[in-house]
Amino acid sequence: MKLEILILSNCYELKQVNPSIGKLKSLISLDLCRCHNLKELPEEVGELQELKELLLISVGITKIPIPIYSLRKLEKLAIKSCCSLVEIPLAIRNLSSLKRLDLGFCSSLTKIPSSIGNLFSLEQLNLERCKLLTKIPSSIGNLSSLERLDLKFSKSLTEIPSSIGNLSFLKQLDLKFCESLTEIPNSIGNLSSLEELDLEGCKSLTEIPSSIGNLSSLEQLDLKGCESLIEIPSSIGNLSSLKQLDLRFCTSLTEIPNSIGNLSSLEQFHLGFCLSLTEIPSSIGNLSSLKKLDLGGFMSLIEIPSSIGNLSSLKQLYLWGCKLLTKIPSSIGNLSLKNLDLKKCELLTDIHSSIGNLSSLQQLDLRGCVSLTKIPNSIGNLSSLKQLYLGGCVSLTEIPSSIGNLSSLEKLDLWGCKLLTKIASSIENLSSLKILNLDRCELLTEIPNSIGDLSSLKQLQLGGCVSVRDIPSSIENLSSLEQLKGGCVSLTKVPNSIENLSSLERLDLGGCVLLKEIFSSIGNLSSLERLNLGGCVSLIEIPSSIGNLSSLERLNLGGCVSLTKIPSSIGDLSSLKQLQLGCCLSLRDIPNSIGNLSSLSCLSLRDIPKSIENLSSLKRLKRGGCMSLREIPNSIGNLSSLEQLYLGGCVSLTEIPSSIGNLSSLEELNLRGCVSLTEIPSSIGNLSLLKQLDLWGCKLLTEIPSSIGNISSLKKLDLKSCELLIEIPSSIGDLSSLEQLQLGGCVSLREIPNSIGNLSSLEQLYLGDCMSLTEIPSSIGNLSSLNNLI
Repeated sequence: MKLEILILSNCYELKQVNPSIGKLKSLISLDLCRCHNLKELPEEVGELQELKELLLISVGITKIPIPIYSLRKLEKLAIKSCCSLVEIPLAIRNLSSLKRLDLGFCSSLTKIPSSIGNLFSLEQLNLERCKLLTKIPSSIGNLSSLERLDLKFSKSLTEIPSSIGNLSFLKQLDLKFCESLTEIPNSIGNLSSLEELDLEGCKSLTEIPSSIGNLSSLEQLDLKGCESLIEIPSSIGNLSSLKQLDLRFCTSLTEIPNSIGNLSSLEQFHLGFCLSLTEIPSSIGNLSSLKKLDLGGFMSLIEIPSSIGNLSSLKQLYLWGCKLLTKIPSSIGNLSLKNLDLKKCELLTDIHSSIGNLSSLQQLDLRGCVSLTKIPNSIGNLSSLKQLYLGGCVSLTEIPSSIGNLSSLEKLDLWGCKLLTKIASSIENLSSLKILNLDRCELLTEIPNSIGDLSSLKQLQLGGCVSVRDIPSSIENLSSLEQLKGGCVSLTKVPNSIENLSSLERLDLGGCVLLKEIFSSIGNLSSLERLNLGGCVSLIEIPSSIGNLSSLERLNLGGCVSLTKIPSSIGDLSSLKQLQLGCCLSLRDIPNSIGNLSSLSCLSLRDIPKSIENLSSLKRLKRGGCMSLREIPNSIGNLSSLEQLYLGGCVSLTEIPSSIGNLSSLEELNLRGCVSLTEIPSSIGNLSLLKQLDLWGCKLLTEIPSSIGNISSLKKLDLKSCELLIEIPSSIGDLSSLEQLQLGGCVSLREIPNSIGNLSSLEQLYLGDCMSLTEIPSSIGNLSSLNNLI
């Protein structure tokens, strides 16, 4: 047989490999990955002299047979995640052709043999997350072909041998989160080919050797989270090829050397959360190639050097969370910025007018600048600006009229500008505006008529604008509007002109407590998918035209306490999937036409009409907390798609119809707090897919039907505080899938059946406060999966 590739990966039950495998003389690749039960390999694998690739990832082996190390043509050996592997033998030296050796995640491996230094062809060595590994043999310096060395998350590693400096071809050295590493050898400066050095999370590292300045090929240096690092050597300025430097979370770092300005190739510089650092050297202005400067979270930074204006290549400047920063230098206007982030600069009182010179700026974020009182008129010069965020600028009293010049603006966020009393009428000129967020502008009394000129507007948010009393009729001109949020507590009416918004998909009027009626022509909104009228406590009726909303998928009328009736036309909503009618206290009845809602999958309501049987797609029915609900119609048993039934807190409910046993798809049944319920129908045993049954607090329940033992899928059974429950049927032992059984507070419960010992999947058993319980059956000792007994 000339088989070249044999893949046995994911054969979880494979326990041994037949020795005859040694006869596959042409085999080049053998994959045994994730054969978790395979504890050993036959020595005959060592006879596969043509083998180039041996993959043993996540295999249960404790050792590699010595003959395997005679595979002279082997180029790749992956023993990753072999958690039982304790050692690598000296014989590994014989793998003369090996190019890739992966020992990552071998958590029991304590040492690497010095003979590894004989692998002169090795190009990649992975030792990541070898958590018991304390040192690397000095012979590693002999790996003359090594290009990548990965030691990340080797948390016990205390030192790196100085011989590492001999690895003249090494390009990547990953020491990320080697938390016990206290120093880097000086010889690291000899790594002339090194391009990436990752020391992130080396929290015990106190210094970087000055020889690092000799790394002429280094492009990426990551020192993020080196908490004990006190200083950066001035020689860092010699790294002529460096493109990325990350010093974030170096909390002990007190200064940045002036030589940083010599990094002529640097493109990205991250310096946030350096809590002991108070200033940036002015030499930063010499970084002619810098494209991204991230000072976000630099909470002790007081000022930005004016030399920042010399950064001719800078595109992104992040100063968010610089809480002590009071001003931005005027030189910022010299930049070619595309993104300027100043959010949560809490002491920033104004923005210099030179900001208007940023002709390339596309995003300006000033959210949470709580001391900012005004925006300069020059903002109108930002011809490329697409996104302007001013949300949470609670001291801002006005927006300059020049904002109307922002012809490219697509998003304007004024959320929570509590002192803003008006919006400039020049807003009409924002022809590209797609999103306008005015949520929680509490002193805003009116929306300008000119808003109707925003032909590109797709989202208008007015929620929490408590002083806005009406919406201008010009809103009808917003032909592109898809979402309108108008939850304004002072709003008394919605203009009829809204009916012309042919693109409107979402209309949110939730919490409009003074709104008494909805415009009768609402049925003309042919694209409407979501309508929220929840909490409109003064709303008396819904117009019958609502039945024309053929695209409507969600309708929320919950908390409309004055609503007395629902029009029968609601049954015409052929696309409706969710209907909320909870807490509609004045609603006398539900029209039978609700049974026509063939697409309805989620229903929350006060009373359950008989016609509910027609809701063939209903998956979730919630009628919890209804104190007046006394009965459930038999027709509920026809809901063949129902997966979740919530009746918790229905304190007047005395019985459950036996037809409940017909709910063949039911997975969750919640009867929690049904304090008047006296019995559970035996038909409950027919619920073959039921996973959760909650009977917590059913205080009048005296028994559980023995048919409960038929519910083979049940995982959670909660009988807590069923105070009159005297016994548990022995059939409970048949619940082979049960993982949690809650019997706490069953004060009348006298005994637990012996059959409880059959619950092989039970993990949690609660018996606390079972005051009448005199003994626990010895069979409880059979519960092999039990990890929590209270």
